Amino acid sequence: MPIDRLDSLGRWATGSGPRPDPRGKRGGGPHPAARAMPILEAAAALGVAVEGRRAHCFNGSGHKGGRDDHPSLTFYPDSNRYMCYVCGAHGDLIDLVRAVHGVTFTQAVQWIETQTGGQAAQTAPRVPVAAISRVPDAAAIDVYAALCESTYKIGPEQPAGRYLLGRGLDLDLVNRHRATQMGEFRELWGQLLEKFGHDRLNRAGLVSKSGNFLFARHQLLLFYFDDGAPVFVQARDTTGQSKCKELSLANFHSPVPYNVDLLRQKPDLVYLCEGCIDTLSALQMGYPAVGVPGVQGFRAEWFEFFKGVGRVRLLFDNDQAGLDQAAQLRGQFRLRGIKADAFRTQDVKDVNDLLQETQRRASHG
Repeated sequence: MPIDRLDSLGRWATGSGPRPDPRGKRGGGPHPAARAMPILEAAAALGVAVEGRRAHCFNGSGHKGGRDDHPSLTFYPDSNRYMCYVCGAHGDLIDLVRAVHGVTFTQAVQWIETQTGGQAAQTAPRVPVAAISRVPDAAAIDVYAALCESTYKIGPEQPAGRYLLGRGLDLDLVNRHRATQMGEFRELWGQLLEKFGHDRLNRAGLVSKSGNFLFARHQLLLFYFDDGAPVFVQARDTTGQSKCKELSLANFHSPVPYNVDLLRQKPDLVYLCEGCIDTLSALQMGYPAVGVPGVQGFRAEWFEFFKGVGRVRLLFDNDQAGLDQAAQLRGQFRLRGIKADAFRTQDVKDVNDLLQETQRRASHG
């Protein structure tokens, strides 16, 4: 399907038109979760290294050189808000969770509820979690390889297969990108414990705060491969029963974009999508695509992978966070001499919705 078909169907265009309010606020007031826990405590739990009320900004793409060399992010405990005086990133507690974790508004609220035991306000003191996001090492990658080998190719009768087919995705394409389906998670966890031990699994980011398997409720595994090695993994709930539909490794970030091997071919054009599902959807529509693990998931060190690519087209979600981040990244690519443009759609919320709408229109002639 040519790109002008995408224009005529989804009306992708830069800049113009009203932007949707992703929060769905009623009466214009803040959501109760925005005050449910102290913002400094939340920042620590999110892995933001705070000194006093200052931290290096998590939005590396909004800073010269791709990183915040001086702590430019300031937290305001009285109002439970934050502000970066360099890139302009700002917001309340919910915005902070969305930006750091790269999740939706609803998922951010669910994360806060999990941290506070579901209470609308939390007054009891909590112990901050000291966590620094880092890249998995060789020992962790060995664990991910074993995890991949111990799970299953996705078929149409499996829960992950039914879920992906419901999203319009071709299972042959999904399997070529080596997504897998977990079997019975207790058996799998027992095998991993026997082979690696709890401490090594914890150091690989697979242990939850309660000391159990992080992905126990998330059966669809999406691996980030780099030259054949699984260097990162995300897990997705296919049942709709989990509070958070997608999880990433605890305290780790991916060293590479999803489908990074495409960038090493130095294509004339590459599409940068938000999330693995959208990346697979773009690939299915014939667009050479790579993905970031969330709206704020692009890492400054990744710009090197895009050198030699003819042009980058950003296809992020059609919400405020997606539109803003796409615009910021477009500028950062251009500052580095990489041609880039950003798009938005008025009719569908993301690339997977575009795929499904395309399929519906095709089925009706």
